Amino acid sequence: MLFNELHLPSHLLETLENISYKVPTPIQEKAIPVLLSGADLLASAQTGTGKTAAYCLPMLNFLHFGKSKPKMPRAITLVPTRELAAQVVAELEKFSAVQKFKVVQVIGGEGMMEQERALLKMVDVIVATPGRLLDFLSKGKLILNEVKFFVLDEADKMLDMGFLEDVEKIMGYLPKTRQTALFSATFSKAILNLSKKLLNSPQQIMISPSATTASTVTQYFINTTLKTKSRDLNALFKKEAITSGIIFCNRKRDIQGLLKDLEKWGCKVGCLHGDLTQAIRTQTWQDFKAGNIQFLIASDVAARGLDSEGLDVVVNYDVPNSSDDYVHRIGRTGRAGKEGKSYTLCLPSDQKTLAEIEGLIKAPLNFIEISKEKTLEKPLEKKPSEKTTVKKEKPPVKKPEKTEKFSLEPNKIPHVILSEKSVIKTGFGDTVPAFMNVNWKAAPAD
Repeated sequence: MLFNELHLPSHLLETLENISYKVPTPIQEKAIPVLLSGADLLASAQTGTGKTAAYCLPMLNFLHFGKSKPKMPRAITLVPTRELAAQVVAELEKFSAVQKFKVVQVIGGEGMMEQERALLKMVDVIVATPGRLLDFLSKGKLILNEVKFFVLDEADKMLDMGFLEDVEKIMGYLPKTRQTALFSATFSKAILNLSKKLLNSPQQIMISPSATTASTVTQYFINTTLKTKSRDLNALFKKEAITSGIIFCNRKRDIQGLLKDLEKWGCKVGCLHGDLTQAIRTQTWQDFKAGNIQFLIASDVAARGLDSEGLDVVVNYDVPNSSDDYVHRIGRTGRAGKEGKSYTLCLPSDQKTLAEIEGLIKAPLNFIEISKEKTLEKPLEKKPSEKTTVKKEKPPVKKPEKTEKFSLEPNKIPHVILSEKSVIKTGFGDTVPAFMNVNWKAAPAD
């Protein structure tokens, strides 16, 4: 099937031809006709399958009919991360090259004033993250009464990040009559419950089994320990001749330590995590894509929504917390039919997640050995033939014993051991044993 068989309008077909889009991906082939028909959609598709275009093209077809007003968009795409928002905006602008539409990005990490000024003009589509969108809604800076096309993208990730309450609040601002599409990599119980609240008699599409890995990615696993992890990563770089790639860590605090290690190895390094401002995150990603940064050390904020076409290598410095996160991380490589490699460093405590990953890829995990430089924990012993100088130890010098006289400490009663039964009288009229062994503390002589 070709795009011109999906009943898209001529201005979109012209744009697709100009950018050499001819054959739709499976998710595009199935989702576009559903959304063009006006029905709600519940779709499962993994990252890198072309799902952004699957809803952007029908959205732009809808916008072709009608006109928008200031602060009153006619379409909204809600995404979990700023990076994914930037990617969706780029796709919308690319597909609307012939007939221009006004697309505004409403995300955290950037100044609200600039975004507010953009909303005061006519706006067709808003691409937003939940928190910032709620900020505008609660302050009356945005009205959703005219929204007729609503997309919730990567809904599973949105719930994982704790945005369920925000999404439900946003739903309260949306008009009852609208078309809604929900995209998720998995159909978990939470996603199905959300879909019942959000969608109206949706058509359901599942392109591939839940959370599967791409066949274009060759996956390797390396056993390591906490003590040798950094050293093993260095050895992996040397053995596999890895000179660039994305390295994923589970915790932001570990990113800084690893960044310092790579800088010591002479690498050009950048980092990407949620505590950075959006301006820094955008610039870092652009520097990486331009080749100014060799290795990008990232948290899972970068696992989704980054257009990383051409990336050859992904390294999991930490085994991710779930098999779903594993899929999205290694999905940064092996895109658009190109070959890629992933390497995962595994601790003994990672066995449970590794078992989940093994069940997901339906094959034994491919563990490889990496050469390790030996580190000496103690000095080398000298050979018998080598001359050694042996120092003779002098016998210890005996110190003369001090002569001590005994005296009772004040308020101390000596412990008396009787050695004979006979007793004698003292000058005070008392009787004591004739022979005794008195154990008391000796006081040093003055």
